[in-house]
Amino acid sequence: MGTVATITTPVPLPQRLKERIGSELATLEGRLSKFLPGSDVWQLNQGGWVYVHPSTGALLLAARQFASLSEGAFTPLIGALADLWDVKAYLASVAAGVDPVLPEPEQIASARAACNPNLLEHGGGLNFRLRSGAKIDFGGIGKGFAADRIRDLCQRWGLEQALVDIGTSSVAALGGPWRVGVRAGTDTISEVVELGDGQSLSTSGDYLQRLPELVSGQVVHHIIDPATGRPASSGIRQVSVVCADGVRAEVCSTTALVGKRPRALFEGVRVVSVSR
Repeated sequence: MGTVATITTPVPLPQRLKERIGSELATLEGRLSKFLPGSDVWQLNQGGWVYVHPSTGALLLAARQFASLSEGAFTPLIGALADLWDVKAYLASVAAGVDPVLPEPEQIASARAACNPNLLEHGGGLNFRLRSGAKIDFGGIGKGFAADRIRDLCQRWGLEQALVDIGTSSVAALGGPWRVGVRAGTDTISEVVELGDGQSLSTSGDYLQRLPELVSGQVVHHIIDPATGRPASSGIRQVSVVCADGVRAEVCSTTALVGKRPRALFEGVRVVSVSR
C-alpha cells in the first residue's frame, strides 16, 4: 500500500503479534496491489477469468455494491483514469523542469468508458473477470479494508484496546473511546473525533497528491470524479467520516469530496469534518 501502519495500544504489543500484523499486511498487499505481478488485482487487470482469494472476492463484491450506492461518484474500476492522471509522474516532471501534459478529451472519454462497474463480471464463487480494458484500482478503499482486518486480528489475539492507523487517513478502533485528531491539509489539528469500539474513520483530501499550480486552467490532484473523468472540482478540499465499516467509510469520504451524499450510501455514516 506504499504507506505506514501504526497500532496504538495501552500496553506493548507481543512480538509474535507484531510479526503476525506485518505478515497480514504483506499478504493483503500481495493480493490487492495493482503493481505486483501475480496479485489477484494484477491478474484481473490482464484480462480473462481469475480465481481470487476469498478476501479479494468479498472486497470486489462490496466495492461493486458501493459503486451502485454512490450513484457514480465511486468505482473500483478507476484504474484507467488513475493511469491518465498520474499525479506522482506529474510531480516528477515538474521537479525535472518539464511542464506536465494533461490527457486529451478523447483519452478521458475512453478511460471513463472503462470505469463502468458493470465491466466487472462475477462468474459465481470466486471467479471474476474484467472486460473492455477495465482496470481495478483499490487505492481508494484498500487502506480501510486493511485497517479493519488488523483491528479484527488484534481482537482475536485478546486485545481489548487498539487503534489501527494506516496512512493517517484510515483508522479502525478496538475498545475506546479513542480521541483522534483530524488535520485539514496542514499539520494543525482542526477537529478532534471520538471513535468507539468497532468504528472506522476515513479522511479523503485533495492536498496530499496535488500539483502546486494550475495546468491549462485545470486543478490536478489524485481524486478523480468518474462522472467527468477529471480531478474532483466540487470545491471541497477534505472530508472525514465515521461508520462501522472501513471500506464504506472510504467510499463515503471520497463520494462526499466529489460532491455527492446519496442517502442509501450514507445511512449510518457520520460526517465529522468538511473543509473547503
